[in-house]
Amino acid sequence: MYGVWDDKAFKIESGNQNKYQIIRWIGNGSYGKVFLGAIEERYECVIKIFSSFSGCALKREVYFLNQLQHPNIVKLYDVISNEQQNQSIIMEYIHNIPLNQISKKLTIKEIKILFVQLLKAVNYIHSKNIMHRDIKPSNIMFNYNNMTLKLIDFGLADYYIQNTKYSIHVGSINYKAPELLLYIHYYTPAIDIWSCGCVLAEMIIRNYPLFEGECLNDILEEIIKLEGTVVLTDFLRKEHVQISRCQALHLVGRKSRSISEYTDPLFRKKQTPGLIHLLKELLEFNYHKRPSASYLLNHLTEFLN
Repeated sequence: MYGVWDDKAFKIESGNQNKYQIIRWIGNGSYGKVFLGAIEERYECVIKIFSSFSGCALKREVYFLNQLQHPNIVKLYDVISNEQQNQSIIMEYIHNIPLNQISKKLTIKEIKILFVQLLKAVNYIHSKNIMHRDIKPSNIMFNYNNMTLKLIDFGLADYYIQNTKYSIHVGSINYKAPELLLYIHYYTPAIDIWSCGCVLAEMIIRNYPLFEGECLNDILEEIIKLEGTVVLTDFLRKEHVQISRCQALHLVGRKSRSISEYTDPLFRKKQTPGLIHLLKELLEFNYHKRPSASYLLNHLTEFLN
């Protein structure tokens, strides 16, 4: 039996801050600043300092990372507080190259190696009835030297319980699944599968993001340019979902296209039919039909040979 997330019931115990030293600033995350640090001046680590208003995200990250132990998920070492009561989490350091910087240099073989690791991470968290809800390139770290991938940032994670109403204000706009864009609150872990599809597509087509826009309607329109209007209307009818007249006018009359049409022409000849088929499965508009990570891993030879 898996748990129910309760931020009020979960209390964080702080470790000894004197063990850790900040070396340099790395970047800014959704909820605070990220630094390269050292543990007792010997081992590298990441120190993520949360801003004062992000207590719930901190609790979620600590709680869920404590539940998850997997080679493709970042390790949590400790949680500390300073004199100003700012809380920080200490995590393993990955000699990382951001995905959007390196993707244009990746070969098909390297893309497959990385994506299999991402699927394994997602399959593992889903096996624990946990949804990540914010999979995107900046939350995927990897060491290019040894091709090791780690999934990070569980600040929006939650347990999946069937027929439960969830917030749709999760994930980054370009990686939101169609059901989130259509305000469906009773979604499933399939939202993570859609996000994985966007990440894989971007590595293959050599362009970020796959679906670009400034608002939810923009992203939905970009998705329908790929999937076609028929797919949308069929889904709306089956799910008893209504959209505004204004939305409908923007989405009418679209024919479906092949994802391969989006690809860099110089890279297109290196694709395989199995890889394109995998993308179609991941980017299945109807979340009830979207395959699980477990299914995809069991059919890897079919997709990736």
